Amino acid sequence: MSYSRWGGGSRWYTFWACQDEVTENRETCLFEICPVVSFTAAGLRADIEACLDQVAILESGKGAVSDTEREELRGYIMEFLADVDCRYPEVAKVNGD
Repeated sequence: MSYSRWGGGSRWYTFWACQDEVTENRETCLFEICPVVSFTAAGLRADIEACLDQVAILESGKGAVSDTEREELRGYIMEFLADVDCRYPEVAKVNGD
């Protein structure tokens, strides 16, 4: 699934990179920022800010990532995580496990 494409005023081309059923799960779903980097859903949940910082560093050769572009990318990340949550609901903990 694509969240954004180049053109139309967006710097980003972002999508959910499909994997096989054995590999993909709630934690391993891949969010691709083409051609910059990809992150797992777990990595994004753990520290979105660090992921956004990494993108800004990797993109610095193409010019600084503006605050507006950073917030746009954060929105795509949040859409991706919401879609992952729908596809792979979190398992409820039982007996305090």
